[in-house]
Amino acid sequence: MQKQAEQETKKTRVDSGGHQKLVGGAGMKCPHCGELVNPHLELCPLCGYPLHFDHCTFCGAPMAPDEKFCSECGNSTQGILCPKCGTLNFRSFCSNCHEPLDDLASEAIAQAESSPDYQEIKRMVEDLDNVSEGEFSLKLAKLNDALKRMQPPANLTPQMERNFFSARDVMHRQKVKRIQEVPLGWVCNYCGCLHGCPEQCVSPELGGEWIVGSVETIDEVERWSKE
Repeated sequence: MQKQAEQETKKTRVDSGGHQKLVGGAGMKCPHCGELVNPHLELCPLCGYPLHFDHCTFCGAPMAPDEKFCSECGNSTQGILCPKCGTLNFRSFCSNCHEPLDDLASEAIAQAESSPDYQEIKRMVEDLDNVSEGEFSLKLAKLNDALKRMQPPANLTPQMERNFFSARDVMHRQKVKRIQEVPLGWVCNYCGCLHGCPEQCVSPELGGEWIVGSVETIDEVERWSKE
């Protein structure tokens, strides 16, 4: 009877990106919107506001509940409004358009651009445009292996690990026509969902990885490179 009652209290909602998110029956109310949510999440899956006030959602540094700014990174507990799309964020990269929002994001991008491994991955993505159909699968497999080896330094907070991966996307804002393309996405360990970027996952402390695949299309699509 208890198990049945717990199942009946759970429900799903669909966010603006069309992803189903489990809420309800999880043990705590969001302090901002009042929705019943999983207490292990960092941000509410419905309203996007922090669920806990004992750490900075941008860098992971410990914080007192009444602090207005993080003493480590200086970010406000009220979040950052994205100057590009207007989305309110509690992370260093915008969850809607992936725009870098603070010094942590800028630093992570600078570190990525100076990384030989990351530069090699970007070259591998560019090379996929010029390989034959027979070589494509092999090159794609090597690229995925390289992405899996792209790991953050030890002892980073989950928030800083998220910044590490967020800075290492390979999106290219150019549209091209081809039958085989290379969409890149972030698969989280929380639910195994494919996200456009790590910031869209509600439980970043569980980690995840970038992956690439192929899709058949004759329409204009975005290539993946960050030039």
